[in-house]
Amino acid sequence: MNRTHLASAIRTLASGLGYTVVEESDDRAPQTITAFPSAWLLPLRLKTIEGRHHGRQTYSVELRVIYSAMKLSADKRAELHSRAEENLLELFIQLSGDDRVIAVQNLSIQPGTGGYTQHGELSQIAKADVITYF
Repeated sequence: MNRTHLASAIRTLASGLGYTVVEESDDRAPQTITAFPSAWLLPLRLKTIEGRHHGRQTYSVELRVIYSAMKLSADKRAELHSRAEENLLELFIQLSGDDRVIAVQNLSIQPGTGGYTQHGELSQIAKADVITYF
């Protein structure tokens, strides 16, 4: 239940920021990214569980935002990286206010390397531990 709720909350927040959301594993996403900007949510990984009937679950979340950047100047690419970083930060701040989320910890955001498709995109990768209660 927490996994479903958490993925749904991330999808809703990313859609609200204007991203087309894709949920796939590493090997399948390039075939499913059809619109830009996209938010690629990798499968959530359950890291820890504390408690039996009531307690906390910590999920490792990886979200990649991807923009079409073919033929953009270096200044425009830097501006796009900055905007993507701000959007990811805002998304995780909003996620921390969800009713089932206790905390968002160990958030890191970094530019992606290489392309995922042949569209010359640029990306930012956010990784965080999201602690939920059950």
